[in-house]
Amino acid sequence: MKISLIVLNGLLAGAIAVPTGSQVVHEKRDTDNARWIKREAVDPNTKVPVRIALKQSNLDKGMDYLLDVSHPESSNYGNHYTADQVVDLFAPSDESINSVKSWLVKSGVPASSITASKSKGWLSFTTTSGQLESLLHTSFSTYDHVDARNVHIGTDEYSLPKEISQHVDFITPGVVFAPVKTSAKKEKRGHKSIRRASKPLPAHIAQILAANPRATSTCGSAITPQCIKSMYNITAGTSAISSNALGVFEVEDTYAQQDLTQFWKSFATNIPSTTGPKVDGIDGAKAPTSPINAGGESDLDFEIAIPIIYPQTTVLYQSSVKNDDIFNTFLDAIDGSYCTFSDDGETGDDPTVDGTTRNEQCGAFKPTNVISFSYGTAEADYPTYYLQVCAPCKFTCQKEFFFFFF
Repeated sequence: MKISLIVLNGLLAGAIAVPTGSQVVHEKRDTDNARWIKREAVDPNTKVPVRIALKQSNLDKGMDYLLDVSHPESSNYGNHYTADQVVDLFAPSDESINSVKSWLVKSGVPASSITASKSKGWLSFTTTSGQLESLLHTSFSTYDHVDARNVHIGTDEYSLPKEISQHVDFITPGVVFAPVKTSAKKEKRGHKSIRRASKPLPAHIAQILAANPRATSTCGSAITPQCIKSMYNITAGTSAISSNALGVFEVEDTYAQQDLTQFWKSFATNIPSTTGPKVDGIDGAKAPTSPINAGGESDLDFEIAIPIIYPQTTVLYQSSVKNDDIFNTFLDAIDGSYCTFSDDGETGDDPTVDGTTRNEQCGAFKPTNVISFSYGTAEADYPTYYLQVCAPCKFTCQKEFFFFFF
């Protein structure tokens, strides 16, 4: 997407004509994040997709909306909201949308290049790094994440006109880093997983647990299913509903049934030795695997989850991702529309970033009501404003639950 600019009297090429006015610092990074390594300044000609998150309405009422349809004593119990109803409840005001659009146009961003999301909560356009620096009164640098394989850009702080700041939650790229396309050769992501135990339990702990797997005196040194139940006051389950299995997402790291079998025999004797998840292998991903090839993280997820909910069952959404975005193939598999989704200048699958997937499955599996993810970035890596992106009440109001554990 090209933005035409008129450069007069030797003015810096690519500068946006930003209206003068009272500027306020909108976001500022308070501390350095050791997991992001700051590199060089961004080339001012680098194309940058910009997304502006507008302040939404009624987020403070989200819990009330949720309880209205989920509390057994409510007259609306079970009447969950549709996606369109959720959009209407939380959409930014027309004043916010129009004010920010007007500011962008006055600043030199072509009106035709600005797109609004279906949720009405985002405005998007593409510009250059140099133009965005002028718009936000800041400078951008490149950053590498210690576990990532692609380049991100961001800044330590940026400013907005005072009258515009009140309508904006945050902007990416900004304090929240955003990936950019570069010609640099991509390196394989260094997914960190839990290493398989190389040492046995200390003899005195092993003796206690061998005599009584339900012992809690060892919880300070060795966490067992009984430790989790005791710490969180979880009572034993008595029934299983076939339509209410717990979904668990795993990528690359794969569990071994032999590991689970041994664990049940040692620490959860009420669970049959062959118990494991139903496997929904995404795009041909396979599970389980042999103990020597198993991943400690996947084993651990089921060794904790199954004893908590047993006899309720589990479903494994197994992925073997090879691209930048680890969740894209999962979203394709549970929602066929995501394969061809396009909105707000964004697409569900972008071959230039995400690559292409052989035997891509679109809508092949039904999502469970609750899905657990043990992948992501720590909450401390994001500013408070970013909470609005995944306000839990929006999902639960539609009877969908996603839990992320970091």
